[in-house]
Amino acid sequence: MKAMMSKVRIIELTTDLWWSGEQKLGYMMVTGHFIDAKWVIHKRVLDFVNVPPPHTGEVLARHLIKVMDDWGIKDRVVSITVDNVSANDNCIQTLNEDIFSKWKLLLYGKLFHVRCCAHILNLLVKDGLQVIIESIEKIKGGVKHLVSSERRCNNFNRIRLAQGLSDKLQVLDNNARWNSTWFILSITCFYNTVCPRYAEEDSTFLNFLPTDIEWERVDDICRFLEVFADATELISGSYYPTVNLFLGQLWKIKCLLNDHIELSTKRHLSVMAMKMQLKFDKY
Repeated sequence: MKAMMSKVRIIELTTDLWWSGEQKLGYMMVTGHFIDAKWVIHKRVLDFVNVPPPHTGEVLARHLIKVMDDWGIKDRVVSITVDNVSANDNCIQTLNEDIFSKWKLLLYGKLFHVRCCAHILNLLVKDGLQVIIESIEKIKGGVKHLVSSERRCNNFNRIRLAQGLSDKLQVLDNNARWNSTWFILSITCFYNTVCPRYAEEDSTFLNFLPTDIEWERVDDICRFLEVFADATELISGSYYPTVNLFLGQLWKIKCLLNDHIELSTKRHLSVMAMKMQLKFDKY
């Protein structure tokens, strides 16, 4: 792969910290993106390494420099895409001051620091979901209660099959990504006739069963968030250009937020849209 990358003139990097749930360890992944002589887009993981705390900007910059030195690409990196957190801001500033000031970056470095659009959408929706946070915790608790027991899953599936519904129960939640929460809420709404019937056999599940008002609110918000889910999936693509796609998606989201703030007759949707609008305007 080094031979292939040695022929590439321009390379873009993405980097992110990944946490191991059981080991409680932080890992840094660095990915290179480039186009070959035949105009084929490539995505290659250049490093995946445990990074002990503290995860300061200086520490992250030092690891990035090592990766670039190992691959011999330091003078060909034109931009780095990162999540929008202060440590990453400091990391990019360190790279600019200590390394890339020696080379003439594309457009004088104006495109060097790229904030991940999908991560910004993640922050928007996380703020908005606070409107129904109690319902979310209740539903997540119910899902964990079900999937932690094979017997409970079998009983739930028996009722599901009797109602002619497909199997969508096997999901795992990822607290770092809002769309996994949206997926769980959507599945729960899909089973809104199964859950009350199952609760008749499992009294503990009654503690996790949404009320009629909660069912309505969760269903409304799931429909509202479909636009965000579609946008996140589209701009998270790896093997097609996304720089020409994100602006149209952001405009669609901007119009959606404005419509719900000004026109929605459901308070939970208008409040959610206002919370998200504040974060949208910030970024």
